[in-house]
Amino acid sequence: MYEICLILFCILLLYGAICDLVTFEIPNFVSVLGVVLFILTSLGASWQFWNVALHLVAGGTVLSLGAALFLLNICGGGDVKILSAVAVWFGFSGLLPVLFWVALFGGILCLILMLYRTIPLPRRFSSIGWLRNLHKRTGIPYGVAIGSGSLVAFSQIHQVF
Repeated sequence: MYEICLILFCILLLYGAICDLVTFEIPNFVSVLGVVLFILTSLGASWQFWNVALHLVAGGTVLSLGAALFLLNICGGGDVKILSAVAVWFGFSGLLPVLFWVALFGGILCLILMLYRTIPLPRRFSSIGWLRNLHKRTGIPYGVAIGSGSLVAFSQIHQVF
């Protein structure tokens, strides 16, 4: 049950990353369903209440800190929500590795986008709406970094892939 729910959550992360890349939005159901999958996993595995509670508190902590960053216009709301769902899966003990990978992929993504936005968009690509939008916008679809970093961290910690 654990592996199935984890793989479904990883698929949700990929979907959220693609949505963020194409539309600069991450659907709310991605984060909500991610937490629901964690709860189903914990019930199916009969984990101790305190262990599950600590994972949920980790998610709540990330959500609270992320909400403050959102209010300061530092990060997007969808990014905060999906990172909170990831924190629920990792708990406090796995949070630093996932944040490391997310930050690393975020830095790479920012460098790629900076380069992409300085080069004129070829005419044949300007008809593709999401590429044109990605070229014009100033924001960063950080859901790509969150999804990528989380998948790498999951592969290291959970040995699923």
